Amino acid sequence: MFGQIFQRNDYPVKATQVGVDMKTSGKNPKKSSAGLSKMAMATKAYERMSKVEGVKRKEIIEEFVNNCGLTPAGAATYYTLIRKKCSKNNQPA
Repeated sequence: MFGQIFQRNDYPVKATQVGVDMKTSGKNPKKSSAGLSKMAMATKAYERMSKVEGVKRKEIIEEFVNNCGLTPAGAATYYTLIRKKCSKNNQPA
């Protein structure tokens, strides 16, 4: 059943041939209404929140979920990527 080829007019047609974009169908766009990417919004939130003493990883991830349009799993991934990027640039982690 999975990986089945669609039939149209008695000849096989793949999903990409009928205009279905399998990578983006059903997903949220990666840019906000302000034109910033989710990564850019998350980076700004991280930089702002990491300056506050005593802020926890969980709080930053919640900020990503609530204000950047990320899922909890995606927010955790973004947190790790941003923290590594900031530590390479000698910014506070």
